[in-house]
Amino acid sequence: MGVWDSLSRGFETGGEALNGTIAFQKLNFWHYVKYYAVMAALGLAGAAAIATPFALLALLAIGDYLSGTALLGAGALMALLAAALGLFFAMLAVSTMFASIRYVMGEREMPFLQGRDRRPALKLALFYIGVYILLFAVFLGLPLALMFGGMLSGSQGGAAFGLLGGLLLFYAGIFLFIIFFYFFSFAFIYGQYEVAAEGMGPIDALKRSYSLVKSNFWETLVMLLIMLAISYVVGIVVQVALVPLLMLVVLSPVAGIALLLPAAIILGIAENALLGPIFVLFWMKIRSPQAALSGPQSAGASQTAR
Repeated sequence: MGVWDSLSRGFETGGEALNGTIAFQKLNFWHYVKYYAVMAALGLAGAAAIATPFALLALLAIGDYLSGTALLGAGALMALLAAALGLFFAMLAVSTMFASIRYVMGEREMPFLQGRDRRPALKLALFYIGVYILLFAVFLGLPLALMFGGMLSGSQGGAAFGLLGGLLLFYAGIFLFIIFFYFFSFAFIYGQYEVAAEGMGPIDALKRSYSLVKSNFWETLVMLLIMLAISYVVGIVVQVALVPLLMLVVLSPVAGIALLLPAAIILGIAENALLGPIFVLFWMKIRSPQAALSGPQSAGASQTAR
């Protein structure tokens, strides 16, 4: 299939996904948005859970309850506790995301947190964290280590050379980090859907996603551009809706912020829920070209039948 044929197929499939999303949202929006509300609540709870150990550590340090080695040990324990809590809430949020994907695929409304999703969600969260830490360590951490190592060397010439070489490596590392970050994100763009549908591990999902992207490169690129355009338009609408509250912040900062933050969160949840099914339906179509986009209809039928 030529490039122009692939681009045409991308627009056609993207149009079908948009039409399927409209049909889905007419019947299921208020049920579907609950998943995104739960994900947002878990995200906020996770952020609070991560911040709490460090806040407690700060109180202990300010009150001189701990100092020296004891403070360092408490800091390490608090960091481990914060990491564990963050990972726990990330697992719950990813589990809810899996349930939302299967809901779009046509399954009946289900509990947000299911036992079968916990292990795949935990593996996927750890996989993402591991990949990003590896990218950071290789492309940013190593140049920084070389730069500071050169600066701490005994000779003045060695310090200057280490600083210059480290800076060059650091800027090159930033560039390579961005390239590999977007490459990984693009190659794994369908990975979360594969894990949600099949319960497979992240490595197998990466292979499946890469295979789909490789065989549908131009179609996927077209769909990303369509999503970018839609997100831009919806984002403008959301910003316009928040203008009165932004003006209120200028007139009365406390009251304005008290109203602006909840409104921004609610509109953000609604925006994500509104656009969420589009890429799921697009993935379903390129994954099974012979299958019609019947997921939304069956999901909607199950809701209206209740």
